[in-house]
Amino acid sequence: MIRSIAVAALALACNYGASFRDCTIMCSDVSGCPSGFSCVATFCRAAGATTACASGGDPGNDGAIGDGTTSTPDGEQCPGDLDCDGVPDGSDNCPTVANPGQENEDGDRFGDVCDPCPPFVDADPVIDTDGDGVSDQCDPRLTTPGDKIVAFEGFAHGVPPTWNPAGTWTDDGSGDLVVANSAAIATLTAFGIASDHETVSTGLTALVLGASSQFGVVDDRVDGSGVSCTQEFGIDGTTGARTEILVLDFEGHAILSDQPAAVAANQPLTVALRHDITAFDCDITNGSTTVDGSGTASIASGSAAIGMLMVGANATVEFQWLMVVANP
Repeated sequence: MIRSIAVAALALACNYGASFRDCTIMCSDVSGCPSGFSCVATFCRAAGATTACASGGDPGNDGAIGDGTTSTPDGEQCPGDLDCDGVPDGSDNCPTVANPGQENEDGDRFGDVCDPCPPFVDADPVIDTDGDGVSDQCDPRLTTPGDKIVAFEGFAHGVPPTWNPAGTWTDDGSGDLVVANSAAIATLTAFGIASDHETVSTGLTALVLGASSQFGVVDDRVDGSGVSCTQEFGIDGTTGARTEILVLDFEGHAILSDQPAAVAANQPLTVALRHDITAFDCDITNGSTTVDGSGTASIASGSAAIGMLMVGANATVEFQWLMVVANP
Protein backbone atom coordinates (compact mmCIF):
# COMPACT_ATOMS: atom_id res chain seq x y z
CA MET A 1 0.00 0.00 0.00
CA ILE A 2 1.51 3.31 -1.09
CA ARG A 3 0.51 6.54 0.62
CA SER A 4 1.81 9.96 -0.42
CA ILE A 5 2.12 12.91 1.92
CA ALA A 6 2.10 16.48 0.62
CA VAL A 7 3.59 19.34 2.63
CA ALA A 8 4.56 22.93 1.91
CA ALA A 9 8.23 23.87 2.09
CA LEU A 10 9.36 26.08 4.95
CA ALA A 11 12.73 27.73 5.40
CA LEU A 12 13.01 28.03 9.15
CA ALA A 13 16.10 28.85 11.14
CA CYS A 14 17.60 26.45 13.64
CA ASN A 15 19.40 27.73 16.73
CA TYR A 16 21.41 24.66 17.70
CA GLY A 17 24.91 25.97 18.24
CA ALA A 18 27.29 23.87 20.27
CA SER A 19 30.53 25.72 21.01
CA PHE A 20 33.15 25.46 23.72
CA ARG A 21 36.15 27.53 24.82
CA ASP A 22 39.27 26.68 26.74
CA CYS A 23 38.98 27.09 30.54
CA THR A 24 35.23 27.82 30.52
CA ILE A 25 33.77 24.42 31.51
CA MET A 26 34.49 23.09 34.99
CA CYS A 27 35.17 19.37 35.42
CA SER A 28 36.58 16.78 37.79
CA ASP A 29 38.69 13.70 37.17
CA VAL A 30 35.55 11.72 36.29
CA SER A 31 33.24 14.37 34.84
CA GLY A 32 34.45 14.26 31.24
CA CYS A 33 34.59 17.10 28.72
CA PRO A 34 33.40 17.75 25.14
CA SER A 35 35.21 16.10 22.26
CA GLY A 36 38.74 17.50 21.78
CA PHE A 37 39.00 18.73 25.39
CA SER A 38 40.67 17.17 28.41
CA CYS A 39 40.08 17.72 32.12
CA VAL A 40 43.11 19.42 33.74
CA ALA A 41 43.06 20.97 37.21
CA THR A 42 39.24 21.29 37.33
CA PHE A 43 38.82 22.87 33.86
CA CYS A 44 38.23 21.44 30.38
CA ARG A 45 41.27 22.31 28.29
CA ALA A 46 41.29 22.61 24.50
CA ALA A 47 43.67 20.38 22.57
CA GLY A 48 47.16 21.91 22.52
CA ALA A 49 46.43 24.55 25.19
CA THR A 50 49.51 25.32 27.29
CA THR A 51 48.71 28.57 29.12
CA ALA A 52 47.51 27.91 32.66
CA CYS A 53 43.93 28.87 33.46
CA ALA A 54 43.66 31.97 35.63
CA SER A 55 42.18 31.67 39.11
CA GLY A 56 38.60 30.63 38.45
CA GLY A 57 39.42 30.07 34.79
CA ASP A 58 40.07 32.23 31.74
CA PRO A 59 43.66 32.70 30.57
CA GLY A 60 44.17 36.24 29.29
CA ASN A 61 41.05 37.62 31.05
CA ASP A 62 38.96 37.24 27.87
CA GLY A 63 35.61 36.73 29.54
CA ALA A 64 35.42 33.20 30.88
CA ILE A 65 34.45 31.82 34.30
CA GLY A 66 35.62 33.83 37.28
CA ASP A 67 36.72 37.18 35.82
CA GLY A 68 33.36 38.91 36.26
CA THR A 69 33.68 41.10 33.15
CA THR A 70 32.19 39.04 30.33
CA SER A 71 31.52 41.12 27.20
CA THR A 72 29.37 40.19 24.21
CA PRO A 73 30.45 41.31 20.71
CA ASP A 74 28.14 44.36 20.96
CA GLY A 75 29.75 45.44 24.23
CA GLU A 76 27.03 44.36 26.65
CA GLN A 77 28.47 43.55 30.07
CA CYS A 78 27.34 40.34 31.75
CA PRO A 79 29.39 39.81 34.89
CA GLY A 80 29.94 36.12 35.57
CA ASP A 81 27.72 35.13 32.62
CA LEU A 82 29.82 34.36 29.57
CA ASP A 83 26.90 33.84 27.18
CA CYS A 84 24.73 36.60 28.70
CA ASP A 85 21.68 34.35 29.03
CA GLY A 86 20.88 35.30 32.63
CA VAL A 87 22.23 32.04 34.11
CA PRO A 88 25.50 32.38 36.08
CA ASP A 89 28.43 30.49 34.60
CA GLY A 90 28.80 28.27 37.66
CA SER A 91 25.31 26.79 37.21
CA ASP A 92 24.88 27.17 33.43
CA ASN A 93 24.66 23.79 31.64
CA CYS A 94 25.90 25.49 28.45
CA PRO A 95 28.13 28.35 29.63
CA THR A 96 29.24 29.41 26.14
CA VAL A 97 25.89 29.09 24.33
CA ALA A 98 22.85 31.13 25.37
CA ASN A 99 20.03 28.93 26.72
CA PRO A 100 18.08 30.83 29.39
CA GLY A 101 15.59 27.95 29.75
CA GLN A 102 18.39 25.42 30.46
CA GLU A 103 16.52 22.77 28.44
CA ASN A 104 18.10 19.35 28.95
CA GLU A 105 16.25 16.47 27.27
CA ASP A 106 18.43 13.66 28.63
CA GLY A 107 19.20 15.23 32.03
CA ASP A 108 22.97 14.83 31.70
CA ARG A 109 25.66 17.47 32.33
CA PHE A 110 25.13 19.20 28.95
CA GLY A 111 22.14 21.38 28.03
CA ASP A 112 20.43 20.61 24.73
CA VAL A 113 22.02 23.42 22.70
CA CYS A 114 25.59 22.28 23.44
CA ASP A 115 25.09 18.55 24.01
CA PRO A 116 27.17 16.19 21.80
CA CYS A 117 24.06 13.93 21.81
CA PRO A 118 20.98 15.77 23.18
CA PRO A 119 18.49 12.87 23.45
CA PHE A 120 20.78 10.32 25.15
CA VAL A 121 22.97 10.58 28.26
CA ASP A 122 26.62 10.91 27.22
CA ALA A 123 29.24 8.55 28.54
CA ASP A 124 31.71 9.95 31.06
CA PRO A 125 33.97 10.99 29.48
CA VAL A 126 32.25 11.62 26.16
CA ILE A 127 32.92 8.92 23.53
CA ASP A 128 33.44 10.53 20.12
CA THR A 129 35.42 8.11 17.96
CA ASP A 130 35.95 10.46 15.00
CA GLY A 131 36.30 13.66 17.07
CA ASP A 132 33.72 15.69 15.15
CA GLY A 133 31.75 16.91 18.19
CA VAL A 134 28.87 14.45 17.75
CA SER A 135 29.20 11.65 20.29
CA ASP A 136 28.92 8.06 19.12
CA GLN A 137 25.32 7.57 20.29
CA CYS A 138 24.12 10.24 17.85
CA ASP A 139 26.75 9.98 15.11
CA PRO A 140 25.53 8.24 11.91
CA ARG A 141 29.15 7.88 10.74
CA LEU A 142 31.20 6.79 13.74
CA THR A 143 34.62 6.75 12.07
CA THR A 144 34.23 9.59 9.55
CA PRO A 145 34.55 13.16 10.86
CA GLY A 146 32.40 16.03 9.62
CA ASP A 147 29.00 15.33 11.17
CA LYS A 148 27.20 18.19 12.92
CA ILE A 149 23.95 18.45 14.86
CA VAL A 150 22.18 21.23 12.97
CA ALA A 151 18.82 21.05 14.74
CA PHE A 152 17.35 19.58 17.89
CA GLU A 153 13.95 20.05 19.53
CA GLY A 154 12.95 18.42 22.82
CA PHE A 155 9.41 19.89 22.96
CA ALA A 156 9.93 21.30 26.46
CA HIS A 157 7.54 24.12 25.51
CA GLY A 158 5.09 22.23 23.32
CA VAL A 159 4.85 22.80 19.56
CA PRO A 160 7.54 25.34 18.55
CA PRO A 161 5.85 28.57 17.41
CA THR A 162 7.49 28.51 13.97
CA TRP A 163 6.46 24.92 13.17
CA ASN A 164 3.35 24.00 11.19
CA PRO A 165 1.01 21.41 12.76
CA ALA A 166 -1.76 19.60 10.87
CA GLY A 167 -4.11 17.72 13.16
CA THR A 168 -4.13 17.97 16.95
CA TRP A 169 -0.74 17.97 18.68
CA THR A 170 -1.00 18.22 22.47
CA ASP A 171 1.63 19.03 25.07
CA ASP A 172 1.24 16.27 27.67
CA GLY A 173 2.75 18.43 30.41
CA SER A 174 5.96 16.44 30.69
CA GLY A 175 7.79 17.83 27.67
CA ASP A 176 6.37 15.43 25.06
CA LEU A 177 3.89 15.90 22.20
CA VAL A 178 0.97 13.52 21.76
CA VAL A 179 -1.33 12.85 18.78
CA ALA A 180 -4.38 10.96 20.05
CA ASN A 181 -6.36 8.66 17.74
CA SER A 182 -6.62 11.12 14.89
CA ALA A 183 -9.27 10.49 12.23
CA ALA A 184 -6.75 11.39 9.52
CA ILE A 185 -2.99 11.75 9.03
CA ALA A 186 -1.49 14.29 11.45
CA THR A 187 1.79 15.99 10.57
CA LEU A 188 4.17 18.44 12.24
CA THR A 189 6.33 20.26 9.71
CA ALA A 190 9.61 21.43 11.17
CA PHE A 191 12.51 23.16 9.47
CA GLY A 192 14.35 23.48 6.17
CA ILE A 193 17.66 21.61 5.95
CA ALA A 194 20.21 22.66 3.33
CA SER A 195 22.20 19.44 3.09
CA ASP A 196 22.34 16.55 0.64
CA HIS A 197 23.50 14.30 3.47
CA GLU A 198 21.50 14.25 6.67
CA THR A 199 19.82 12.00 9.21
CA VAL A 200 16.38 12.98 10.51
CA SER A 201 15.47 11.08 13.67
CA THR A 202 12.87 11.09 16.41
CA GLY A 203 12.16 9.38 19.70
CA LEU A 204 8.59 8.15 20.13
CA THR A 205 6.27 5.68 21.85
CA ALA A 206 3.10 4.28 20.25
CA LEU A 207 0.57 4.26 23.09
CA VAL A 208 -2.47 3.01 21.16
CA LEU A 209 -2.44 1.10 17.86
CA GLY A 210 -5.44 0.66 15.59
CA ALA A 211 -6.18 -0.66 12.12
CA SER A 212 -3.76 0.66 9.49
CA SER A 213 -1.94 2.88 11.98
CA GLN A 214 1.35 4.40 10.88
CA PHE A 215 3.92 6.74 12.47
CA GLY A 216 7.45 7.99 11.89
CA VAL A 217 9.44 10.74 10.13
CA VAL A 218 9.27 12.24 6.65
CA ASP A 219 12.01 13.93 4.61
CA ASP A 220 10.18 15.95 1.96
CA ARG A 221 11.96 17.83 -0.83
CA VAL A 222 10.94 21.00 -2.68
CA ASP A 223 11.46 19.23 -6.02
CA GLY A 224 8.28 17.24 -5.34
CA SER A 225 9.90 14.12 -3.92
CA GLY A 226 9.27 12.67 -0.49
CA VAL A 227 10.62 9.91 1.72
CA SER A 228 9.01 8.44 4.83
CA CYS A 229 10.48 6.10 7.44
CA THR A 230 7.62 4.57 9.37
CA GLN A 231 6.44 1.74 11.59
CA GLU A 232 3.06 0.33 10.60
CA PHE A 233 0.48 -1.95 12.23
CA GLY A 234 -2.44 -3.77 10.67
CA ILE A 235 -1.61 -2.65 7.12
CA ASP A 236 -3.14 -4.53 4.18
CA GLY A 237 -5.41 -6.56 6.44
CA THR A 238 -2.64 -8.02 8.58
CA THR A 239 -2.33 -7.74 12.35
CA GLY A 240 1.46 -7.67 12.56
CA ALA A 241 3.88 -4.78 12.36
CA ARG A 242 6.33 -3.84 9.68
CA THR A 243 8.98 -1.20 9.05
CA GLU A 244 8.63 0.71 5.83
CA ILE A 245 10.68 3.09 3.81
CA LEU A 246 8.52 4.68 1.14
CA VAL A 247 10.33 6.69 -1.50
CA LEU A 248 8.27 8.91 -3.82
CA ASP A 249 10.31 10.81 -6.39
CA PHE A 250 9.15 13.65 -8.64
CA GLU A 251 8.38 11.19 -11.47
CA GLY A 252 6.01 9.21 -9.24
CA HIS A 253 8.26 6.19 -8.92
CA ALA A 254 8.09 4.38 -5.60
CA ILE A 255 10.26 1.85 -3.82
CA LEU A 256 8.68 0.03 -0.90
CA SER A 257 10.88 -2.00 1.43
CA ASP A 258 9.05 -4.09 4.03
CA GLN A 259 10.96 -5.75 6.85
CA PRO A 260 9.79 -8.08 9.64
CA ALA A 261 9.10 -6.01 12.74
CA ALA A 262 11.31 -6.27 15.80
CA VAL A 263 9.49 -3.62 17.78
CA ALA A 264 6.22 -3.49 19.70
CA ALA A 265 3.68 -1.02 21.04
CA ASN A 266 4.18 0.83 24.33
CA GLN A 267 7.95 0.64 24.05
CA PRO A 268 10.29 3.57 23.28
CA LEU A 269 11.46 3.62 19.65
CA THR A 270 14.04 5.64 17.75
CA VAL A 271 13.12 6.23 14.11
CA ALA A 272 15.98 7.46 11.89
CA LEU A 273 15.85 8.32 8.18
CA ARG A 274 19.25 8.76 6.54
CA HIS A 275 19.47 10.63 3.21
CA ASP A 276 22.53 10.67 0.92
CA ILE A 277 21.40 12.41 -2.30
CA THR A 278 19.58 9.46 -3.94
CA ALA A 279 20.13 6.77 -1.31
CA PHE A 280 17.94 6.39 1.78
CA ASP A 281 18.17 4.24 4.88
CA CYS A 282 15.40 3.67 7.43
CA ASP A 283 16.30 2.36 10.89
CA ILE A 284 13.76 1.76 13.66
CA THR A 285 15.37 0.76 16.94
CA ASN A 286 13.92 -0.68 20.13
CA GLY A 287 16.76 -0.97 22.64
CA SER A 288 19.52 -2.96 20.94
CA THR A 289 17.32 -4.33 18.13
CA THR A 290 17.15 -2.45 14.82
CA VAL A 291 14.86 -3.07 11.85
CA ASP A 292 16.33 -1.76 8.63
CA GLY A 293 14.87 -0.68 5.28
CA SER A 294 16.53 1.07 2.35
CA GLY A 295 15.74 2.50 -1.06
CA THR A 296 16.81 4.90 -3.80
CA ALA A 297 15.05 7.70 -5.66
CA SER A 298 15.79 10.52 -8.11
CA ILE A 299 16.25 13.34 -5.61
CA ALA A 300 17.73 16.55 -6.99
CA SER A 301 21.04 17.48 -5.40
CA GLY A 302 20.80 20.67 -3.36
CA SER A 303 17.02 20.68 -3.05
CA ALA A 304 15.87 21.93 0.35
CA ALA A 305 14.39 19.35 2.71
CA ILE A 306 11.80 19.46 5.45
CA GLY A 307 11.92 17.46 8.64
CA MET A 308 8.43 16.28 9.56
CA LEU A 309 6.76 14.04 12.14
CA MET A 310 3.80 11.99 10.96
CA VAL A 311 1.03 9.90 12.58
CA GLY A 312 -1.58 8.02 10.56
CA ALA A 313 -5.18 7.49 11.58
CA ASN A 314 -6.23 5.30 14.51
CA ALA A 315 -3.06 5.63 16.57
CA THR A 316 -2.01 7.52 19.68
CA VAL A 317 1.67 8.37 19.56
CA GLU A 318 3.93 10.31 21.94
CA PHE A 319 6.96 12.12 20.49
CA GLN A 320 9.88 13.03 22.76
CA TRP A 321 12.28 14.81 20.39
CA LEU A 322 13.33 15.50 16.78
CA MET A 323 16.96 15.85 15.63
CA VAL A 324 18.84 16.46 12.38
CA VAL A 325 22.51 15.51 11.92
CA ALA A 326 24.12 16.73 8.68
CA ASN A 327 27.50 16.25 7.05
CA PRO A 328 29.25 17.60 3.93
